[in-house]
Amino acid sequence: NELPSTEYKEVLLTTNERGTLVLLSAYLCTKTRTRLRMSKKNTTFAVAKVLDTMNTIISKRFFSANVAELVIEAPLIARSRRAGHFVMVRVDAHSERMPLTIAGADIERGTITLVVQQVGVSSRKLLALNPGDKVYDLVGPLGKATRIEHYCTVVCACGGVGAAPMLPIAEALKKAGNKVITVLAARTAELIILKEQLAQWSDELIIMTDDGSMGQKGLVTEGVEQVLNREQVDKCVTIGPAIMMKIVALT
Repeated sequence: NELPSTEYKEVLLTTNERGTLVLLSAYLCTKTRTRLRMSKKNTTFAVAKVLDTMNTIISKRFFSANVAELVIEAPLIARSRRAGHFVMVRVDAHSERMPLTIAGADIERGTITLVVQQVGVSSRKLLALNPGDKVYDLVGPLGKATRIEHYCTVVCACGGVGAAPMLPIAEALKKAGNKVITVLAARTAELIILKEQLAQWSDELIIMTDDGSMGQKGLVTEGVEQVLNREQVDKCVTIGPAIMMKIVALT
C-alpha cells in the first residue's frame, strides 16, 4: 500500500559488492518498509537498512581558522570506501555539490571523516554546521581508488590540507607491507595538520615548514630530496598544489 509521501525521503545508494558505482533512486520509509526503483535490471544489490541518523555530523574540530575536521555518520560509505575515494556533499537544497576526499572511516561506528577548507560560500555553510546537524546530500564513495601494492619503500609527500587525502593512502600502503616515509609540509606550524595520524602509519615522519616554526626549515621538495639522497625509493606519492607536485616529480 502507498504510504504518505511525507514518510519517505529520496536518497542515492552508490555501492555494490564489486565497488562499481550504481545510482539507485530510492524511496525509503523511515519506519519499516523500503521501496526501490533500480537503474539497472538483472543486478543483485545488498540493501542495508538506512537509519534516520544518516548524514548527521557527530563531531567537529578546527585545525585552524579556516580548516576543520568533520566526522559524519554514513555507515554504507564507511563500509565500502577505499583509499582515494571521495564523496559529493551538498549542505542544503540550494548549495552546490562539493567533492571532498574521505580522510578516514570507522566501520564499527559507521562514520567517515572529512577535512574541509573554507574557500567559498558552500564550504563556509558546511563549516557553520555543528554536531547534531545534518548535511542535505552525501553521495559516495566516488572516484577510482588509489592503486595499492607492495612496492617496498614509498615516500608520501603532502602539503597543507593535502595531508587529508594522503592519510588513507599512507595507511593502505603501510598495511600492504611497505616502508612508508611521509614528508609533511606547510608554511607555518599552525598549518600542519594530522601529524599524529600520519605518524601512526609512517615508519618516519619528516616535517618541513617555510619559516622553521616546526620540524626543519624548507620546502616539501627538500624533505623528499633528503630521502632520495640516502636510500632507494621505489614509489613516491604526492598531493598538494600543482607546482609542488611538478617539482617533486622532477626531484
